[in-house]
Amino acid sequence: MKTVGCSAVLLIINAGNVAAQAIPASPIQPLPVPVKSTQLAQAVACDSACIRGNMDRAVQACAPRVEAEAPGDYDWLIRPYGSIFQEADSPEQPSSAVVRYRGDSIRFLNPQKEWVRAIYECGYDTAKQQVVSLRVRLGVIGKVNPVPVLPAPKPQARAPQPPPGPAAPGPAAPGQAQPPAPATAPTVDRRRVGEPNDVSVLQIKSPPGAR
Repeated sequence: MKTVGCSAVLLIINAGNVAAQAIPASPIQPLPVPVKSTQLAQAVACDSACIRGNMDRAVQACAPRVEAEAPGDYDWLIRPYGSIFQEADSPEQPSSAVVRYRGDSIRFLNPQKEWVRAIYECGYDTAKQQVVSLRVRLGVIGKVNPVPVLPAPKPQARAPQPPPGPAAPGPAAPGQAQPPAPATAPTVDRRRVGEPNDVSVLQIKSPPGAR
């Protein structure tokens, strides 16, 4: 067998006759290309570095929203020297860019003139650079029993009532004796001797011709 180019020549010896027959070469098959798996992990829209990098922008966007939820006066405990967030939750879906930042560095003045701490949770879209949700409630992060949203007003103290006096005797039933009237203390006449009283006044007539 002799190879010439891409074809091969086969010599056949038959009864002294030599005949040459060309045999076409088989087509070259391309190498198989590995198929990529369709179950590759999806790219995370916002990882831990993204959460830390967007925290300052989230502070600037969320702080005015938190202040607007105050029923009256408010007071930041660490601003402007630190971040108002202490916790952050990663996006619920890998394709989502919404990060929930959480903190409790503010206190509100309630209608009872008492300062109470508040927890705020701000949903910030790191792709659109805007606030998408906000939740504020009274309390401190880590406490088991959070403080209610609005404290109940304190009950006002009532003045002590005087004990009831003896009831006045009612009319006696027919055939029953009337109860005796309560005795009254006798009045003492404190007028001087010869001083007229209010009941009887002696009028003395002057004699005729007297001035």
